[in-house]
Amino acid sequence: EGRILMDESTDEVRDRAANIVGDAAAVDAFVAGREVIHRESLGRVASVTVLGALTDDDRQRLAEADLEVASVSLQQLIVRLTQHASSTASPEVSR
Repeated sequence: EGRILMDESTDEVRDRAANIVGDAAAVDAFVAGREVIHRESLGRVASVTVLGALTDDDRQRLAEADLEVASVSLQQLIVRLTQHASSTASPEVSR
């Protein structure tokens, strides 16, 4: 629809989101209160893409909960942000 979803350098985008993977209940507990832009589930395993940089404390909590964290490729992030914006009809995300 011709909206700007992002106006950031590639370096800024690299830390903008993360995939959290593991037991669905533990993933849900970790992502509570965060902006979730994508979710996939298979049985008791969930993979969730969240916006926002992870802190050292976040990474410690992930390790304690036995959750995996992976970066999101630039292509995946653009696709997921576009889908998320379309599904929520939210205003522009720009910095």
